[in-house]
Amino acid sequence: MKVKRSKGLYIHIPFCKYICSYCDFCKFDEKRVYNIDKYIDVLVSEISNYRQYFSEIDTIYIGGGTPNYLSLNNLKKLFDSLKDIKPLEYTIEINSDIYNKEQGELFVYAGINRVSIGAQTFEPSLINILKREHNYNITKECVDDLRNKGINNINIDMIYAIPTQTIKQLKNDLKNVSSLNPTHISYYSLILEEDTFLYYQYVNKKINLIDEDTDYIMNKEVNEYLENNGYMQYEISNYARNCNYSIHNLKYWNMEDYIGVGLSACGYYNNTRYSNTKILNSYLKGKYETEEEVLDASRTLCDTLMLGLRKICGVNIKKIEQEYRVNLLEVFPEILKKIDEGLLEVFEGNLRLTKDKGIYLANQVFMIFV
Repeated sequence: MKVKRSKGLYIHIPFCKYICSYCDFCKFDEKRVYNIDKYIDVLVSEISNYRQYFSEIDTIYIGGGTPNYLSLNNLKKLFDSLKDIKPLEYTIEINSDIYNKEQGELFVYAGINRVSIGAQTFEPSLINILKREHNYNITKECVDDLRNKGINNINIDMIYAIPTQTIKQLKNDLKNVSSLNPTHISYYSLILEEDTFLYYQYVNKKINLIDEDTDYIMNKEVNEYLENNGYMQYEISNYARNCNYSIHNLKYWNMEDYIGVGLSACGYYNNTRYSNTKILNSYLKGKYETEEEVLDASRTLCDTLMLGLRKICGVNIKKIEQEYRVNLLEVFPEILKKIDEGLLEVFEGNLRLTKDKGIYLANQVFMIFV
């Protein structure tokens, strides 16, 4: 595939020590893991296919799966394949319970300047439901070690509306995560995905989901607590202190170009979306891409609005209308209805979701653009 320009690079590592009960990403746990060395070799080869664009990449995001499940040798091999890229932001996702100081030293060696830690909750009973193996102290030790090594830009992923979770437990989680003083917090309402253990438990009536009213109360609790503790909500589920936004993730919401490499990875550039194969054996044979879609102007406009409205600032109406040569209200008259319903508003030339109601019911707005 020809690439005129790409500015982001996403790298997928599909291996994990264990499988969380809510996760539907492409992954393999240690009972089914094989050919990791071969995977890294093929991944490095795929990365090299984009060498001519290295100078244009300003963010790298290594996600998973659990990237720090890789051996030190494989981590170094991956990092060395990226050494000629000089990104502004270089992120790796990790689990704190398998983090060690040697990994941190490798992160510094590679030039990683942002680490995203999967925590989700610090409540023991909820950790058990999510089938994770960390705790608060383990996470704190990880954060402290990263900071001691000079990596200060730290995100922590959290989840609320976990089955059986109470408001009190949520408040404890909020106190615990803020006490770690991360620069960034991603806080998501639990989404029940098919082909997960949690979904199996639900359909077999072994668990009950949090009801909508409680979910809404929890959402407000998260927003208010984080705002009162210096975290600005800049996207539906993302909060940052001192403008430490995720530059890489903003590319997705701004419809900017990015390359995706690795099993099941997705990319977008030249108005084209593509996704790599999800079949590990195919990937190991070097058969990367399986699907490609060229977006026409109409689809690009819809995606620009749907993704852009995820940002709290919304989208600039004049810029959109000039770029796509349209009148938004003529193309999408439903926008006026959502404004009347209190889900959308126009503020300083931007169309954006209203605070609380619009942000919480964002999916009702996004349906306009599907």
